[in-house]
Amino acid sequence: MANEVFISYSRKDYEKVKTVKDEIDSLVGIDCWMDLNGIESGDWFKEVIISAINHHDTLLFMLTPQSMNSSFAMKELGFAASKGKRIVLVDLEHTKMNDKFLFDYADKDNIDWNDPLQHDKLIENLKSWFCTPLRLKKETDEYPHFFPETTTRVIHVFFVVDCSGSMMGRRIDEVNRACSEVLGSFDIINPDIDIKVNVLTFGSSVVWMCPEPVPIEDFVWSPIRSSGLTCFGEACSELNKKMSRQGFFSSGPTVMKSLIILMTDGEPTDTYDDSLKRLLQNPFFNNSNRFAIGIGQYYNRSILEQFAGKKKVFDFLDDEENRSMKPMIERIMQIGLYSASYAALDGECE
Repeated sequence: MANEVFISYSRKDYEKVKTVKDEIDSLVGIDCWMDLNGIESGDWFKEVIISAINHHDTLLFMLTPQSMNSSFAMKELGFAASKGKRIVLVDLEHTKMNDKFLFDYADKDNIDWNDPLQHDKLIENLKSWFCTPLRLKKETDEYPHFFPETTTRVIHVFFVVDCSGSMMGRRIDEVNRACSEVLGSFDIINPDIDIKVNVLTFGSSVVWMCPEPVPIEDFVWSPIRSSGLTCFGEACSELNKKMSRQGFFSSGPTVMKSLIILMTDGEPTDTYDDSLKRLLQNPFFNNSNRFAIGIGQYYNRSILEQFAGKKKVFDFLDDEENRSMKPMIERIMQIGLYSASYAALDGECE
């Protein structure tokens, strides 16, 4: 299970809060949502935060002198309160609450993280809230099931995003805005199939947005920052490793055709030929529905065609300033997911 708890904090407390998040994730078995990049500008980022809070049942406010003085953290707290979310104040520094804060939030649960008894109580509460068999299920009983209900089938959606320095500015902002909006509202009615999402970014290094693929209804796009080189070959190697029984497809559900969306604006800065060749030989990748979006005018179309196929490479040009990438992403998602769902009826899964 993933993304049940939203963590609100001051960026000045990043290191200590990240430690708390990691401990909660490990002890409770959930994946708390936390803005790891600290980007607080732009309407698209506000939309990401609004979507994230709306998608979570509980907000943990990391109480410190810095967070009480953070206008953005206080906005998150106020918005969560207005939405009727469960709010828990997690005091990290024996913080003295000022009168204004007390006036608004004195009635909220206040846990001293450094007190062993209170610490353990919070962990047990989180387990009881989110780790029970009584969790709500999708209301899909009115739709006919085409597969045995005992069989779980999964479609994985992988975004492979160039976050090199050339993507800085409007390009990465548009990717962040479009993907967060599409995934925040995407709805596909399919009672037979689970859809899971993850994002692989490649700049000077290669990083997954989430440790494991996340159910689409729980997934929240974390803003991507751009800098550095374009390690496309390393991205191919990482994708090849994770699209395997030793990676994300290790056990359990039947793995169906994945949907993979590559977005890039430039030329690889590393040696990629052998890595791309091995990836193309991967049966999970070879059987997937693949698309590529070339951003700007100087991307290497030949590489994108090798990755996705000649007819599945689309242009997103810089000179169309009023153009949104959202319809393109939405259409690719619709085509790829419905195609994968239909393929299951012909037994085309691993």
